[in-house]
Amino acid sequence: MEFKNLSLLELEDLVKTGKATYEEIYAYFLDRAKKYNEELHVFNTLPIEGKSTWLPIAVKDIFCETWVRTTAASKMLGDFVPPYESTVTERMKQAGYVSFGKTNMDEFAMGSSGENSALGPTKNPWDPARVPGWSSSGSAVTVASGLAPAALGTDT
Repeated sequence: MEFKNLSLLELEDLVKTGKATYEEIYAYFLDRAKKYNEELHVFNTLPIEGKSTWLPIAVKDIFCETWVRTTAASKMLGDFVPPYESTVTERMKQAGYVSFGKTNMDEFAMGSSGENSALGPTKNPWDPARVPGWSSSGSAVTVASGLAPAALGTDT
């Protein structure tokens, strides 16, 4: 089943009615993330392998998660693994969603094109010659290209 154009509410309804499982949905998006990440460079840290009992949401690489690499798209933080959780990801998880990788962004969220990541630019899925735009480019492209049903970003 194709899940890429469905909202979180529609996906949740599929699970509740027994037409899909959380594991199937997670695996579907994980396969797409692996398949298209090299081309689009949306994830600085790919989603982890494994089963999920929640729906996946991609997380902008500026939000810290306990023991999950968080770079803010900077080489300076390339190996930073925080021992604490950001409020936004904590609340996301409390609401019943699972973190689905760390999305690329302009370094330290300072930029407006998606080209200023020290880890490489995010590509526009519809026209690679054009910029995807704004510091949350990885989150936007993740959803636009169907690599996750939703993503956290910021308005910087």
